[in-house]
Parts: sequence; structure tokens; C-alpha cells
Amino acid sequence: MLNQTVYKIEETGEDFEGKFMYKHMILTTEQYQDILNNNIRIDELAVNIQVDFISVLRNDKINFMHTTSPSNKEFILNNGLKIKYDEFFDLGLGIYAIKKDSLQGLENLKTFVAEGYEDEEILIITGYYTGSYTECIYGSNHEGYIVLFDNVDSKNITNFNIMLVDDFLFM
Repeated sequence: MLNQTVYKIEETGEDFEGKFMYKHMILTTEQYQDILNNNIRIDELAVNIQVDFISVLRNDKINFMHTTSPSNKEFILNNGLKIKYDEFFDLGLGIYAIKKDSLQGLENLKTFVAEGYEDEEILIITGYYTGSYTECIYGSNHEGYIVLFDNVDSKNITNFNIMLVDDFLFM
């Protein structure tokens, strides 16, 4: 059955010249379950299909954590979280977050912050989201990331917490 499966693969992660750097495979929940049922290793599948990231498309209500610069707090309080349509990152277009209880997602988010975050403080936003999103299950330092496909209304944000980056990295 798997050899006849057609997978959705998108090019992502634009470089400075507008070229895409990565291939991102998006599985339906049925395709993912089929892979698990057939004891196929996700890392081997990624190598065989030649993709950098693999995510599962989901649609439900989740509690999430999103990080950003504290300078964005006032905008988010007034407008909620908005998709930046002019930026196309590694896992595609959307709002990047992690599930609030994802230990793997949190560790990878800490790695991202440690390697490239320039502010001394970080704004941690928690809230809930209902709708379609992808959850990364394979890809260097991306496992556990989720990409929300819709904006998040400010009424769905439950907490804003500004903390020192060093404190975030050791929480």
C-alpha cells in the first residue's frame, strides 16, 4: 500500500535570493498511521523520499506556546498572533509554536533561541488554538514544532510572560 501512496511535498525556507532550500513532506493522519502500522522508520522514509522535514497535518484544539520579542506584546494584545505572509520559513507559512506540553518541542525551541535570538528578554505567549496545523515529527531541531494555519485571536491568548532569555533556556 505504501509504495502507491502519493505524499504532499512542498519546497520551503527561502534564501536571500528567493530560492527554496528545503523539502517538507506533509502526511495526513491516515498516512502517518499507515507508516506506523507498517513499522517504517520515519528517518528512513525521509532519506528515501529525500525530504528535510516531515510533518503530520492535524485539525483539533490544542494549547500552545509561542515565543517572540517583548516589543511585539502591545501589537499582539490588540491584534492577536498574525501570520507573516512575507516570510516563508523552514516548515512553511504560518504561526510557529509548540504544543504546551511538548518536551521535544521545548528543547528544540530552546536550541533555536540559544543559537539565534538577539534580545536579552523573550516574550512567552500561551493560549489555545482550534483548527488545522502541522506538527513536525522529523527534521533537524524541528521535531515538536507546530505551524498554525490561521491567525490567533487575542481572546485565545491566556498568558504573556516576559523573562530573561537565560531563564527561559534553563526552565
